[in-house]
Amino acid sequence: MNFSSAWIRTIVSLALLGLVFGWIGPCRAQDANANQLTLARSLVGASGMLRSIEPIVPNLQQEMSRAITQTRPELAKDLNAAFVQLKPELDKKKEELIAVVAAIFAKHMNEQELKESVAFFTSAAGQKYVAAQPAILDEVVTAMESFTRFLSGELTTMVRGELKKKGIDF
Repeated sequence: MNFSSAWIRTIVSLALLGLVFGWIGPCRAQDANANQLTLARSLVGASGMLRSIEPIVPNLQQEMSRAITQTRPELAKDLNAAFVQLKPELDKKKEELIAVVAAIFAKHMNEQELKESVAFFTSAAGQKYVAAQPAILDEVVTAMESFTRFLSGELTTMVRGELKKKGIDF
């Protein structure tokens, strides 16, 4: 399977969308204070996670429009008008997702760790990391796929060798 960055972003987007609409159990920052949640929200933006959140609604709209207009092309204009009308509600949903993601950070990191993380991601090195991350992930996934294919062949050879020592052929 070829894991492209678009595929990874789609999976992340679907998982995040699942959080918003309750498909995945809700996350609550049970002991998080307001400052911790504010820092966590800053971290969501600074870390580049918004890149995964921002395209969710436009992608869903595009998919819905394509699916509907394949059989009912005359509805294209009305669909676009409906999307415009629903924008404020959809923007609220996006903000809910950002709050959920921030709560996840706040659940796993204390206030000092959040401050330090925000400081890193807003530094020159952190901004470089965020900018380079998509390309890095693409290359890492490609390397992992190649390694998995190689190791699969090697493992088969190794297991055959071990079984052959016991007189078992396959």
